[in-house]
Amino acid sequence: MSDGRLDPAYPIEKIDQAGTLRTDVGDLGPLAQSIDQLGLLTPVVVTADGLLVCGKRRLAATRQLGWTTVPAWIPERVSGALRVFAMRDDQALRLPLTPLDQATVYIEYRRLYAEQARLRQEASRFGNRLTDAKRLGRQLPARALAAFQVTGSQSFQRLDQIADLQRVATDDAEHPLTQWDAAQALAAINMGGAVKPAWKQVKLRQASIALENAAVDPREPEPVRQAASQAIAIINQQTGDTDLLKATLAAVGKVDAIRSGIPKPPVPPPDPLAQVRRRIIQVKLRLICEHGWWDRHDAVAFGQHATKEQHCLLHVLVAGSARFAR
Repeated sequence: MSDGRLDPAYPIEKIDQAGTLRTDVGDLGPLAQSIDQLGLLTPVVVTADGLLVCGKRRLAATRQLGWTTVPAWIPERVSGALRVFAMRDDQALRLPLTPLDQATVYIEYRRLYAEQARLRQEASRFGNRLTDAKRLGRQLPARALAAFQVTGSQSFQRLDQIADLQRVATDDAEHPLTQWDAAQALAAINMGGAVKPAWKQVKLRQASIALENAAVDPREPEPVRQAASQAIAIINQQTGDTDLLKATLAAVGKVDAIRSGIPKPPVPPPDPLAQVRRRIIQVKLRLICEHGWWDRHDAVAFGQHATKEQHCLLHVLVAGSARFAR
């Protein structure tokens, strides 16, 4: 996740709780008892200016115990979307967010909860605290907790799929057609379109392109090209209710397995002249690019109207080129 710092004694009175989803903290007795016995193994999360992002029940329990400070994780960077989400009006349940905004905030919450889990695991490594920590109860996965913060439910699959589409659409390592499909899918989702079918279509395109590339790439070993070609032929014959995405992903997995099982050729020794060759290519490209510039411009007009500085630049170019040629 993004960098941050742990403050072991953050003043409770400086924490602004106005913007958290949970309004009813429920029965704090068991939680307060665990915190009293074990300490606060999972720190709350606050922004640099004290806005509470995660941990309202834990904060309420520590207040009940009479604590004046709590361990707090303070992320180095918090997005504007997450701040707006956390600073909602108390009279409103939640500021309306588009599906894409929800996914963006969800990813940030997921990172925060994952960091909380890491800190809790570190805190429970001392002595018998790992055994004692079990009394805090089952810990939900970070993505389930993040989904609850954003939507009020623990359903995270939809948000994960939107986040995956956002990643594909902005990742220049992806094929341009896959990026285009992902961008179109996100636009449709933002207008109310279904998420899962759009996500499956993009993943199908992604897997299909991976097979096509493996089948024709001369750098791939022959067994890999053959396996990819056979997989494409089999998939193209699929009809009826066959799950094309599932079949294509399985084919990609088989091709990857074949590729990983083939010993890689030994790495050739480094070329001692590689840097020199690159420099020569750069000079060649520059010469090709600039070739004929003397015929494309009016020398008389340059001589009459160019400034002193521009004349000097020309003479430096000519002298330097002649010196290089010699």
